[in-house]
Amino acid sequence: MATSALAPGKARIVLERTNETLHATTPATAKVNGTKVADVAAGATAVVDVVPGPVALSVESWSYPGQYSLPLEVRPGETVKVEIAPRQSKAAVLGPIGGLMDKDDKGNGGAFTVRRVANLDGTTPPAAIP
Repeated sequence: MATSALAPGKARIVLERTNETLHATTPATAKVNGTKVADVAAGATAVVDVVPGPVALSVESWSYPGQYSLPLEVRPGETVKVEIAPRQSKAAVLGPIGGLMDKDDKGNGGAFTVRRVANLDGTTPPAAIP
């Protein structure tokens, strides 16, 4: 799908997961606007076509409480690459209770982080949405 033509009026998000050992056996479940779109294994890539505009991208794991969210603004015809990586957490020390309390200053938690890496169509990414 990554090499297929983008349908008119659509945008594309390429979800690329790093190949690290932390949480390597657990798929990262990606959701767009609350709907599951992919389970991404360590070292794998998934491609999702979306309606342009504001997109609420989140990543979570069945084995760890919480989720990590990334608001995106995608333009028609744009291809955005995001990276999913393991998130260091307090759960290793505090167990499941630590996982429930483990959130950053934006309320993000969970086993993974997600960040916008680039636009694959050569356009400049817009500034981050606060």
